[in-house]
Amino acid sequence: FHRARVMLADGATTVFHGAHVLPGIHAAAQAAFFAGDTGAELPTVKVAVGAGLLDLYLQLGFVKSKGEAERTVKMGGAKLNCHVVNDHRRVITEEDVQDGKLRLSLGKRKHGLGIKEEAPSAS
Repeated sequence: FHRARVMLADGATTVFHGAHVLPGIHAAAQAAFFAGDTGAELPTVKVAVGAGLLDLYLQLGFVKSKGEAERTVKMGGAKLNCHVVNDHRRVITEEDVQDGKLRLSLGKRKHGLGIKEEAPSAS
C-alpha cells in the first residue's frame, strides 16, 4: 500500500513540477520520517521546555495566527513526535525532547524540527 502511494505521489509531482524535483523530495522524506536524520531540509525552531505548541507552529510559519493553529489542533491536525495532539494549551516538556530534538507536524504537508535551546551556563 505504501509503495502504491509513493508511486502515485511521484506521478503527480512529475506532472506538475517535473521529474527533476523527485530526488530532493525523496531525500527530505527519508530524512524526516525514516532515517531519524536532523532534517536539514526541514524548517527548524529553537525550543525551550515550557514553550507553547501554538507558538512553535507560528514561529515555523505553518500558520498565520494562533487562532488558526488552535483550530487545527482541535481538529486533530497537529502532531508532536508523530503523536496527535488535541490540547491547544499543550506545552513542551522535558519528555518531549529526544536527543535534543522534537518533530512538529501540522496537517499532512507541514513538518518541522524543534531544536532544544541549551540553558545558559553559570559563570
